[in-house]
Amino acid sequence: MRSASYKKEMVKASNIKRLITASVVLLFIVGLSIDMAHSADYPRTMGYQISGTGNKGYKDPAYQADLCKLDAVTLGFYKGIFGKTAQGYTDMATVVNALKTCNPDILVGNYTILNEAADKAGYAKDDQRAALTNNDWWLLNASGSKVQWTDRFGAWETNLTT
Repeated sequence: MRSASYKKEMVKASNIKRLITASVVLLFIVGLSIDMAHSADYPRTMGYQISGTGNKGYKDPAYQADLCKLDAVTLGFYKGIFGKTAQGYTDMATVVNALKTCNPDILVGNYTILNEAADKAGYAKDDQRAALTNNDWWLLNASGSKVQWTDRFGAWETNLTT
């Protein structure tokens, strides 16, 4: 039969083994985390390029080269930005393709606020208005009429949850 002091020593040894095992696991996790952080090439950069008027220089190769240095960019395209022809859409695609050519990993998004929208023909965002109408995305009250928080801006509330 083993003595009580022997059992105490075994408990101490067992606790030390657990401590060493936990320390090794912790060091492995920390090391793995550091390696993952370095491989992600931080810091990430993003541009929010929506202000200004006209085409905002999107077609300018020098401006595109600056945008290509980013990891993500939000642009401010809208129907008619490059003219009110079918070529306008082609030009938007050309800009995005140019950005993806010089930086294949860049994320390109388009700034759109769609919590409210105008409901009038000839508006630069006719495609949005058509989508809202065709998908029943206008916010309607109990009597089925469109809702607006103020008539000051000529915009109606949307309900994209339907």
